[in-house]
Amino acid sequence: MKNCQRSIKRISTSVLIALTFILAGCTTQPSGYVIPDPYKASLDEQALYLRGTFNWWGVQESFRFVSNGTNSWSARVYLEADGRTEDFKISDPNWSPLQTCGGLDKKVVMVEKIAVKLFCNIQSQNFQFTPHKNGNYEFRLAKQSGSYTLSINRL
Repeated sequence: MKNCQRSIKRISTSVLIALTFILAGCTTQPSGYVIPDPYKASLDEQALYLRGTFNWWGVQESFRFVSNGTNSWSARVYLEADGRTEDFKISDPNWSPLQTCGGLDKKVVMVEKIAVKLFCNIQSQNFQFTPHKNGNYEFRLAKQSGSYTLSINRL
């Protein structure tokens, strides 16, 4: 009987050790494998425009992003607070897949003074913004560590 109990303990211990190694293998990444960051982008910032319902998704020089200095660009737009929600994206004139930026999720509602990360891919989704006061708004792009954020501020 004691021999049987010892055998069961050895088998149980062996199974436990084997399971530990198997589970540990499931939780580690292979050497050199990096999970891509969906927010990393390589943009030509000087060729980007604010495109949306407020300008019929067109390319107009007044909606072009201009440099504010190091790693910062902005487009200034007059918006009316008429209760409509404006849909928009950031893109170059050709809607190039890796130069078209929006949200990662289906519906990204923006609020003044809150920066949101840009997802730059043909599958990016529209941003939405509802102005609460008539006036000029600054749409500001900022770059940090290879990722971009967008914020909106009423001037």
